[in-house]
Amino acid sequence: MLAKWLGCALLVLGAASLARADGAAGAKSKAPVHVGVGSGVFRPWDGNSGYNLLASAHVGLGSDRFWVGAEFEFRKFQAELKRDFHPDMNSFAIRFSFQYHPFPQWWLSPYVGVSVGLQANRVEENKQRYPPFQRVRDDWSGGTSLLALAGFQVPLFTERLHFFGEGRIGTSTDIWERSNGNVQFDQVGGIAGLGGLRVSF
Repeated sequence: MLAKWLGCALLVLGAASLARADGAAGAKSKAPVHVGVGSGVFRPWDGNSGYNLLASAHVGLGSDRFWVGAEFEFRKFQAELKRDFHPDMNSFAIRFSFQYHPFPQWWLSPYVGVSVGLQANRVEENKQRYPPFQRVRDDWSGGTSLLALAGFQVPLFTERLHFFGEGRIGTSTDIWERSNGNVQFDQVGGIAGLGGLRVSF
């Protein structure tokens, strides 16, 4: 299943590259494309810290100040759900992403952004922390994801390669159906700090 999600991330990156190529075909000045990967620490609002992995692709518009694109994020952490259920959880999110870079010409270039999308969550089997509580949910569930971010980037060796760092804060829902048919809502969002590399084309 993780391979399928990574495949989706590659499709997102490929689609952004195609969009850039199509735009360049009919224009003298092409819109830059920024592709990045990163990792960091994720701290849920309820639960214990874990880690996250990020892949993103954006097209720069308006003199490269407005970035529009998509991102894929994987998170692994221990959630604290209702009814004293504390499972290890893997989450997979695909989001539409918008970033504003007010000073792209600066050596240390700050930016802010928002991302919104959908999320799939998987509770790991055999990782029940508080037996003899019996799970009354399926391993897989879904929900929504919304976050805000602030970050910076600096060039490395060349103007095409950058190191970036970001702080993220957001909300994510875990929506699942209990065995009695009732729908349960849990909060699995939190805060994160990450760093990575970004290539511009």
